[in-house]
Order: sequence, then C-alpha cells, then structure tokens
Amino acid sequence: MKGLNQKLAVLLILQVLIAAGLFLGGKTDEPEAAQRSLMTIETAEIDGIIISDSAENTVTLKKTGTAWQLPDYYNLPVEDGKVESIIEKLKTGRTGWPVARTTAAQNRFEVADEKYQRHVRFLKGKTDLAALYIGTSPGFRKVHVRKSKDDEIYAVVLNTFDFPAQAKAWFDKNLAQPKGPIGTIEGPDFHIVKKDDQWVFKTGEAKVNQDAFRKLLNALRNLRVSAAAADEITVPAETYRLKVIAKGKNLDYQFFEEKGSFYVRHPDYRKPFQLSKPDYDQIIAQTAESLTKTEAAEDIQAGPDVLSDAAAPSGSE
Repeated sequence: MKGLNQKLAVLLILQVLIAAGLFLGGKTDEPEAAQRSLMTIETAEIDGIIISDSAENTVTLKKTGTAWQLPDYYNLPVEDGKVESIIEKLKTGRTGWPVARTTAAQNRFEVADEKYQRHVRFLKGKTDLAALYIGTSPGFRKVHVRKSKDDEIYAVVLNTFDFPAQAKAWFDKNLAQPKGPIGTIEGPDFHIVKKDDQWVFKTGEAKVNQDAFRKLLNALRNLRVSAAAADEITVPAETYRLKVIAKGKNLDYQFFEEKGSFYVRHPDYRKPFQLSKPDYDQIIAQTAESLTKTEAAEDIQAGPDVLSDAAAPSGSE
C-alpha cells in the first residue's frame, strides 16, 4: 500500500511538471505570435493598390514617380499621405493568435474569397505582393482580417473606413487651392495686387477694404472640392472668373452654378469640381464695390495678412 502511494505521488508530481511546462511554453510563444505583422513588404515596392467592397465598388490607385494617382478617376492626385497611412497601419498592426481557421468562419466573419467587406491588393506592376480580406468588427476599432492565401483569421486594431472602395474618397480635396503666396487677384471688375506688403487696386485712387479682401484670400486658400463633376456637366459660356497669380503661376479660375450645384474649374484639370454653396457664395459675391474701402470703414493694416501668408498651411497655396 505504501509503495502504491509513492507511485501515485510520483505520477502527480510528473503531471504538475508537465502542466507547468506546457503553460510556460505557451507563455513564451505568445509574445512572438503577437509580434507578427499583417504586412511585411517594403512600402517602396508597392506601386499599385486595388480595393473592392461588398457592393461591387472598386478603386485603383497607381504610383507615378513619387505621387499616387487615380487612373480610373481622371488621373486625379490622391490625398497626400493617405496611401502611406494605410500601409503603415498594416505594417504596424499585430495579429496575435488567430480567432478561427475554418471556411464557415471565413463566411461568418466576411473574410472569404466570395464574401468580404473589403478586398485589398498590393501590387508591383501586375504582380500581387500581398492581399487581405477585411470583414466584420468584433469590437470598437477592431476588424476581422485574413491574408488571402492563409486560413487563419485575426481580430486586429484597424478601421474598415480607412479602406474605401470609391475614388472620390481618395482624391485630394485641396487640389484647387493656389500653391504658394498669392500676389495678384483679378476679378470681373477689379484688379488687386500686393505692393509694399499692402493690397492695392492696380489702377485708380480707391483703397482696398483689407478686411473684405482678406476674406476672399482665405476663401481661395482654404478652397475644398468634394467630387469631380459628372460627365454631363460642362462649363457654360458665362462664369465668374478669377485670375490669380500664386508663386509666379497664373491660375484662371471659373466658378459657375449648374442644375442646383456649384462648381469651380481649375486650369490644371479638364474636369470641373463640385464645391459647397457657402464657399461658392463667398467668392462670387466679391466685386470692386464690395472690396473698396469706404470713408466709414476702419483702416486695417496689411500686417495680419502678411502673417497669414507666412502661416498658410503647406500645400494649400
């Protein structure tokens, strides 16, 4: 009896040691698994991205030189830093342990080949470097993700809305803004230039209402468009025109209303762009009369405008 108890005691000790070894082994592997990146390819290798969604929308982004463009959306430029941002999120995102591996789970979490919320492909030329399926959300700021050639499904910190499949969500909404300090603005009945850090009419004795003119400057500097005009929208013969010289470049803007929407045509692009009514109204309301200083108006020095030029956000002038 005594010998049997001893044997049982030895077996119990062995079981405890084995369990402890398995536990410690699992703890050792966990940090390594948690450090696996969603994407390991170098950013410089990628020159194309194709994103599709469950509604059959697809957008293609193509790198030309150092800039990203939308070849299927009038070759418009992609917003600065937007592509680099999503690549960085994928490279720094960590997978942890897979939450599932089965085909049924792929369909349930919407990361299957035929059922997904986003399919994101990264290319070099016509060769796929990596591809991901992004699916349902298991919690706040998390989504299910599966690499296209793997069965493992992960719950990672990521947002589906960072991967839109519509071109107008990617293009640069600031593309109509003048790039660089503005030196001259010529409107329908006024021509205003900067002289000795002061805005003045090019001809005549009238004085510029500096405050009113500053509002026009800021409207141009902060001009944002929302989409390229539909194909049936054409520039009419009569438009509100502003000729601007910014950093030595001549820009001939045309503003117009068509079918209840408001547009601006920038000389660098063949398509007009839609803009908001407040921005449109702010600009076309300007005339020689509205920009002329009256005797009752307070004399405003050019100093704040000089500071505004210097402080203008990068890429907005």
